[in-house]
Amino acid sequence: MKDYVDVLRFLIFGTCLLLLTRMIVSGILRIYPWFCIYILAETVRLLASFLVSLYSDAYTTQWKIASTVKAILLIFVVLEMYRVALAGRPALAQFGQRMARYVILTGVVAAALILWLFGIGGAVQKSVVYNYFAFLQTMDCWMLVLVTAILWYVLWFPVRLSRNALLYIIVFAIFFFSETITFLVAGRLPLYRGQGIRNAAFTVYWLCLLCWTVALGGRGGHKTSVIGHWWNRKEAERLTAQLDDINERMERLKTPGGRTRGS
Repeated sequence: MKDYVDVLRFLIFGTCLLLLTRMIVSGILRIYPWFCIYILAETVRLLASFLVSLYSDAYTTQWKIASTVKAILLIFVVLEMYRVALAGRPALAQFGQRMARYVILTGVVAAALILWLFGIGGAVQKSVVYNYFAFLQTMDCWMLVLVTAILWYVLWFPVRLSRNALLYIIVFAIFFFSETITFLVAGRLPLYRGQGIRNAAFTVYWLCLLCWTVALGGRGGHKTSVIGHWWNRKEAERLTAQLDDINERMERLKTPGGRTRGS
């Protein structure tokens, strides 16, 4: 099993390098900059993990630094996903990103309060690593809510997006869901009991990277399509009109006197 994990780590590292190269060559870097920076940070994290021993103090330090950077970048990636998914309706996009910021801020405060109120216990619970781990777990739960919300929006509402945008959002949701569940479940189990869950999540992680590498930015990537309510055209038209009406109302609220821009 250890050999499988070691091989998979090298596969993930190599796939990250290929994905970064593809994003630069195809121009995806300019369209989704935070996503590209996130993948770059993952590549650097993997490289750093190869250079230190798993049971050393250096590995703990490296893990804390990498986790902090990853958590910060995730915030910008999620906000970028909201911008991409709601790009066709600017007022709704601005509102969605603002609400996402409020949820993230609430998540940070809630995580800190939970840690302060309930993070006191035995000798292990008082350790810095445990407290940091608990904070990240709580933050991941809040971020998972935001990722799930934007995924639901894309899959339910008849939103016209490019194939690249759909691939970015849907695969990232799968990637983050797998990683968060592993963090929450396997993190509470002894190492030997949670190993199977970690290996499964690691495999999903690599498959997501492979999917992006093969399909993201390829031929027809900018061609638009609709996923939400493709099975019911009449209902799709009703939902589209509803979204347009909400966007128009928000535009009027932004304009002095309640008049739309250009009127």
